[in-house]
Amino acid sequence: MKTVLLFPNEHKDRELKVTRSAARVLNGAGVTCLIPERFSDTVEGAKPMPLENALEQAGLVISIGGDGTLLLAAPFALRAGLPLLGVNAGRTGFLTELEAGEIDMLCRIPGGEYSLDRRILLDAQISRAQGGDALNSALNDVVVTRGESAQTIFIDLLVDGRVMNSFFADGLIAATPTGSTGYCMSAGGPIVEPSAECIVITPICPHALYARSFVLDSRREIIMRPKKLDERPAFVTVDGANPVRLCPGGEVRVTRSSLRVDICRLKDRQFYDIINEKLKYR
Repeated sequence: MKTVLLFPNEHKDRELKVTRSAARVLNGAGVTCLIPERFSDTVEGAKPMPLENALEQAGLVISIGGDGTLLLAAPFALRAGLPLLGVNAGRTGFLTELEAGEIDMLCRIPGGEYSLDRRILLDAQISRAQGGDALNSALNDVVVTRGESAQTIFIDLLVDGRVMNSFFADGLIAATPTGSTGYCMSAGGPIVEPSAECIVITPICPHALYARSFVLDSRREIIMRPKKLDERPAFVTVDGANPVRLCPGGEVRVTRSSLRVDICRLKDRQFYDIINEKLKYR
């Protein structure tokens, strides 16, 4: 692999220090670095160019920031059919492979000293959304909530066309195994190995004595259908992007995507090593 695209988050990587270090290490290993043109000539050793052109030339996308930056870069990597590697310049960085102090490990890339961890995605078909219907893919999760409002919402959960449950809660999460360690876990959902092929449904602060997560076969078709939208507006968020408001009669249809994304791994560690390291279980 001789060309990579650096995808930094300047709000996490202050003064682009980590990005500059990455470019220096990669250049020293004989790798050409590209960077979105909005960064102009701010990173020595990285050639600025339009993002679409850079995606055509690169063999790997390296996100530099945190988990949010990796999720932001994922649709571009997915569209170009490129693997994705995350460098953490933020806090926990559960999805990222390297910490800022481990940048020197990027020299392994041109020699092929890495593995690819293939992850499933979810397709979210949003109908009757404000601004028109939409189809988005999620590496982490699809979330239906009241948006900035602290009020609860009524949501019907349908699986393969049948009502499985009805929730009165702050919202409902449909997560991939990758996303099980994010918002889903914070809402009380299970931690699922990323290699599993399933969909995790977790209510957010449900107003019920007994309300638990459901782990469903990835072949299921899931519909999250908020009720009384004329009284209680609902919003859909896919991988933490800008929320989309549902109009009355709106719903979100979630299915497993036919696409997958490859996460690049440079370290020899297991999923449970990451759990212990990032979540401080030990």
